Amino acid sequence: MTDARRTLSWLLLALVAVVTAGGAFLGVYYSPSQPVTGLKLAAKSTGAATSYTEDLKQVSTTTGVGQLHLVLQAPDRAIGFQQATGQRLYFVVIKNTVYQTKPTKITNSVTVHHFTVEHAVNPIPQVDPLPSYLNLVSRAKGIHQNGPVYSFSLATSSGGKAQLHYTVTGDYVSKIVVDIAGSITTINVTKINSSPPITVPAKSLIVSGTTPTTTTP
Repeated sequence: MTDARRTLSWLLLALVAVVTAGGAFLGVYYSPSQPVTGLKLAAKSTGAATSYTEDLKQVSTTTGVGQLHLVLQAPDRAIGFQQATGQRLYFVVIKNTVYQTKPTKITNSVTVHHFTVEHAVNPIPQVDPLPSYLNLVSRAKGIHQNGPVYSFSLATSSGGKAQLHYTVTGDYVSKIVVDIAGSITTINVTKINSSPPITVPAKSLIVSGTTPTTTTP
């Protein structure tokens, strides 16, 4: 597996570069850096968290609705699912090993996960878009604060603008909303530094590929 984005290939069109935000998303937006200190510190603290639970939803007029549910255990474990076009894919990342199921209908009941196992170099950035959205804070200027919500806009390469809104709760970013013409992406971040440990689900079968000799932390 030379490119971890293959793990999510069935979903990339539906999520329009949200899942691969580190490349495509940041390639679209640009702006000089003048962030508000409070937002910058919150973004940095969130990115440095030992764990968090992330729920992303994107509603697009062209590709419909895509969703991501992910639990991250830094630095190299993640578990969750992604869904779009009526299908859902489950995945687990443990270090450089990626476990993924075939896309199935959302309405199907899943009692046992049938995983294909592949190996990739540093796959976490390819399945977790949150750090890329947090990094956009350093590219912002003209930030407006209304209570816990920090808002700013970034120019797009097509000449338009994206409106971004970051909610800060305590020391962390708890919500991000990105409003682009024809698309709204919302990310909720919960259980920061308190998400559960990550292992391969007990009811799992390996249908192809090989597992490492150990998957313990």
